[in-house]
Amino acid sequence: MSTEAAKTLLRSAAPGQFDIVAENIHKLARPDGPWLDEATAEQTALKCSDLEGNASGHPLAAVLEQKLKDYQEQTFTSKGIAAKVVLQSNNGSDLQIHTYAEKLDLPNFYTGYWKATWILSSNNSLSGETKIHTCSYEDGNNQMTFAKSFDETPVTEEAPKDAPDDAASLEQGVVNQIQNFEQKVLETLAEMHEAVPGSLKKIRRVLPITKTKMKWDVVAQRSVKTLMNTTAKQR
Repeated sequence: MSTEAAKTLLRSAAPGQFDIVAENIHKLARPDGPWLDEATAEQTALKCSDLEGNASGHPLAAVLEQKLKDYQEQTFTSKGIAAKVVLQSNNGSDLQIHTYAEKLDLPNFYTGYWKATWILSSNNSLSGETKIHTCSYEDGNNQMTFAKSFDETPVTEEAPKDAPDDAASLEQGVVNQIQNFEQKVLETLAEMHEAVPGSLKKIRRVLPITKTKMKWDVVAQRSVKTLMNTTAKQR
């Protein structure tokens, strides 16, 4: 197996299963090259594990970071979710916002993460992308990956959505816009959920080798449960 093939398999590993997949690749294929080191570096970057905040000199950083942490605490309320916020500013003007949240519920056979990277430009416009990966593997292996990018959108001073009488601020405007972007992601995923069961039925035989009908409603419910317990709640 080539180094690139091994890394491709590791990139597709379900959240929380990276080490297990790596061990199996090593045992079964024994690929040459620095495949594990390179894939581990990619995994570390994805999870923001080695990112250090260096935006203390940015005028919005301190207040914005706290507001984002508060937003995560209010949003990712399900037990067992680990969330992280890292702010960086390499040129002193643009502000990079990295957020990551994951839930690894191995006893109940589902895992997932929600990763986002946002860029607040010097002209107060916000752009970025989100990446989502969920897996439900009880009686099968049902994975979903999703990525969506967002073009620059102007940000203005706003009050919190749940406290409109509070003072408006640019920092809160950034948080509100992130909420708007995430709401669009959730709406897209909801549309996908409505379409997926019928689409999968068209490409799968009526009865599998086991001669047991696929429980499509159960699979769909597990997918939604995994998503809603791992990602932001719709607002």
